[in-house]
Amino acid sequence: MIVVLPLDTILRILDHASAASALAENILSALNRARKSKASVVGPLEAAQFNELSVWCRDVGLTREGEIVEAAVRASG
Repeated sequence: MIVVLPLDTILRILDHASAASALAENILSALNRARKSKASVVGPLEAAQFNELSVWCRDVGLTREGEIVEAAVRASG
């Protein structure tokens, strides 16, 4: 699955990921690829991995970003 996330959301998640680990390496890799290419397309990841990302966002205080991830997954079909 590939989803579209705003670049600023990707950057906020990555900023927190450097301070609060425990985010899976493949998720970090997908986010870093999007950041490096300045794209808003994240993936491919399994739907469960986007769920993991959303939960992680909420756990580290990025509630809005978690909501954005969830909305992007719903919008992707």
